[in-house]
Amino acid sequence: MARGNKKDEKDPNKPKKPTTAFMYFSNAMRERVKTQNPGLKMTDIASVLGKLWGQLPEADKDKYQTMANSDKERYAKAMDGYVAPVSTGGKSGKKSKDPNAPKRPPSAYICFANAVRPELRKTYPSDTMPAISTKIGELWRQLTDDNKEPYNKQAEALKLKFQTEMAAYKGGKGVAADESDEEDDGEEEEEDE
Repeated sequence: MARGNKKDEKDPNKPKKPTTAFMYFSNAMRERVKTQNPGLKMTDIASVLGKLWGQLPEADKDKYQTMANSDKERYAKAMDGYVAPVSTGGKSGKKSKDPNAPKRPPSAYICFANAVRPELRKTYPSDTMPAISTKIGELWRQLTDDNKEPYNKQAEALKLKFQTEMAAYKGGKGVAADESDEEDDGEEEEEDE
């Protein structure tokens, strides 16, 4: 499933929302419209129902509006007694981050970006941050490996510092913990760039 498209799980005990006057009308008229227009798709039937609803005199709409009003009352009463389940918050299955844990080290690209961003902001004061970030990315891609070396060294030094801080934070659990951190860092650094 694509990121961001997952719907929240619905509470099966939550009262059903009230039906509108138009929906009562549509439910009553749908079969009649289908029999009169056998070749229409559902979307076209909905369009015909919308036109019929718009042409319906207010006196005839009152019948459906009365049904909708009574359903609204039913919903309001049901919601008075309804208590929503307590949300665990955040994404399910994701560990919460310890605020005392050492901060992950920046990649070489981030070190470069932090170094050149102030100068670019002075050079292009009217540019937005996304435009500045685009320029930083272009400059990074134009750098040769030799020119990237100072930033690679800086990132490596920060990574070593992070690993020592993480070992101290974890209570010196040993080399195995540091190696797993290195693997995790590599995966996440690729996402950052």
